[in-house]
Amino acid sequence: MILVRITLEAVASASGSPLVVLVAGIISLATFVITVSAWVRRLHDSGKSGKHLFWVLVPLVGWVYLLVLASRRGDSAANAYGPAPF
Repeated sequence: MILVRITLEAVASASGSPLVVLVAGIISLATFVITVSAWVRRLHDSGKSGKHLFWVLVPLVGWVYLLVLASRRGDSAANAYGPAPF
C-alpha cells in the first residue's frame, strides 16, 4: 500500500493536473479500504474484533502486536465472526 501511494503521489505531483491528482486520490483511498478490510478479515479469522486494528496507532508496540496476531493460526472451528475459512 505504501509503494502504491508513493508512486501515485509522485505521478500526481509531477503532472500537476487536477484530474491526475483526483484519480490518484481515489486509487489511494480504494487501496486503503481494501487493506483495512483484509486486516479486519484476518483478525476475525483469529477470533479478534476489528477494533484491534486501532493498535496500529500505538508506535512500534501496536505494529508488533498486530504482526503477532496476523502470524498466529486462525481458529479451526467457527467463532463469533462466522465459520472457519477452510
